[in-house]
Amino acid sequence: GVVVDASGLTVCSLAKLNPLAGGKSISVRGMTLTLKAQIEDLTITLPNGTKVPARVVLTNDELGLAFIAPTTPLAADQKSSITAVELSDAKAKILDEIIILARASKSMDYAPMCTLTRITAVMTKPRLMYYASAMSGSMVFSADGKLLGIAISKKITRAIDASSGKANIGTTLVILPTSEIKALLPKAIEASKKPASAKPAPSKPSPKPAEPAEPSGPAPGEV
Repeated sequence: GVVVDASGLTVCSLAKLNPLAGGKSISVRGMTLTLKAQIEDLTITLPNGTKVPARVVLTNDELGLAFIAPTTPLAADQKSSITAVELSDAKAKILDEIIILARASKSMDYAPMCTLTRITAVMTKPRLMYYASAMSGSMVFSADGKLLGIAISKKITRAIDASSGKANIGTTLVILPTSEIKALLPKAIEASKKPASAKPAPSKPSPKPAEPAEPSGPAPGEV
């Protein structure tokens, strides 16, 4: 995740935080079961290695985003160890160079990972999204250092199953622009100020453009 407010408020991929967010349906012996999970324990690791208790304050299933905040206000020395990233209105075109930042797994001691790559597709339906080779939850920056967006798992509808007549739902990784995060930030900050016992606030996505343009590059799947 990436810190978006001096209080320690952090935005991250909802699927990375909770793979069963929104429920996941599976078929067992002709029955359809919906699996759900609830986060019981959550911490934020600060740059100096300090772990602070945290909680989910806002989620958006459609956009695949979650905002988490420290359970109690950070101490002065903890605040001084973090820097909130500016949410710019950066945009990209196909083949633009981008920088992808992520963390390795626990087995690799969460070592920072950095990849230099390019945008391979720009999608504008139903909203602006980018495609590039990235890990879920990665932070994506433009070549001049501006936050372009976050890599999230987006649900896609595949072919209809002939036997059941139901659509096959899959996921693909896309880069959600910073503008979507920016639109949710005021509500996330407000939610973070509520008592820790309050339930995470669900949020509606930002309005979709009335007449989106055609994609400027081939998308990996129908989104």
